[in-house]
Amino acid sequence: MKAAFIIIIFFFIGSLNLIAQTKSKYIFVKTIDKKDYFYIPQSAFSDSVNGVIYQDKTLSKVALQKKCFRFFWNSICNDGSYYLTITPEQIYFSSGHDNPNPNYLFWVINITNSQYQLLKKTFFEQTPEGFSKNAEYNPIYYSDEKFVDTFSIPENWTDSILNIESIYCENQIKIQLVRYFSLINSYIKESVGKINFPKNKNVKQKYFSSSRQEIIDWMPKKIKAKFIPPKNSEQE
Repeated sequence: MKAAFIIIIFFFIGSLNLIAQTKSKYIFVKTIDKKDYFYIPQSAFSDSVNGVIYQDKTLSKVALQKKCFRFFWNSICNDGSYYLTITPEQIYFSSGHDNPNPNYLFWVINITNSQYQLLKKTFFEQTPEGFSKNAEYNPIYYSDEKFVDTFSIPENWTDSILNIESIYCENQIKIQLVRYFSLINSYIKESVGKINFPKNKNVKQKYFSSSRQEIIDWMPKKIKAKFIPPKNSEQE
């Protein structure tokens, strides 16, 4: 009887440890520092990953021809902005705020060097119609001056209004990204290859910040965070 009781105790303690291991940690992935920009490894979108930490290049001294560039629009949908950023290796879609609200990384696609060189030459030499340019920082910012929100914040929220807003915001993002990709592809030669717009809605968005602590602050309290460095093979 005593032996059986001890076995039950060990089983109960073991079960508690398993629960603690599976529920008490968030997993972060850090981007790969490429000096003038960062690379987002494929592991960033693993189901087990909660947040992605990147190297802040905003104030870094980068030659004009090595800078990344970013298209963005201000939106009522997230009380901030949505960003489509182009680096020498990737295009990624994310959100940002000037307030404590969380920022997210939605998806990332790889591009070829030929595609990047064409886009870099085009956008560094001219500002697309409907955009204003700010080359002071890295990336270079192209603000969408044509975009206008058509949704107004109501005095009182209801389930019906929340549903309308959700549909509106989903359509807004889709329309904007289709527009941006159409612009981007208009400068790419057929021989180089057009860039396909990602349509996978099953990808889980990740918290996205240059600060590990900021992501932790966005998450539920009393949760320990585990950092997992990227592997070189993840660039392949």
